[in-house]
Amino acid sequence: MDLNLAVVADAANVSGEGKLNILGIFEDLYAPTLPAVHPIMVLAVSMRAEMQEQGMKHMLEVKLIDADGHTVNYVGPLPFEAVIPPSARAINIPMIIHLTNLKFEKFGNYRFDLYLNGDLLKEVPLTLSQTRTS
Repeated sequence: MDLNLAVVADAANVSGEGKLNILGIFEDLYAPTLPAVHPIMVLAVSMRAEMQEQGMKHMLEVKLIDADGHTVNYVGPLPFEAVIPPSARAINIPMIIHLTNLKFEKFGNYRFDLYLNGDLLKEVPLTLSQTRTS
């Protein structure tokens, strides 16, 4: 299983044809005060499974980690299976993880750690900065 894409965005959906549509990709958030609550964001992920992975069951886990290495939020485990049509050699598997009312207690660098079957697959950066107040 290979990772094609993992991004933080405002919204995402999967079309009827299986296309992953992503709106508003970002790595930076801004807030005037703490704690900061971000009402909604998504983690859009696309993985590619080859024919030899047909029928294999997988688990995706997501951890939001702060600059001190502490887990701020956890999503998972998210089970999925590679189902590849007989006429295909591989398939893209789109996944959208909705994160609502995510609370940040401090400004600084964060990252989403994606784990596939317990192994670290990708780190996706996110920074929360303070905005100036007038």
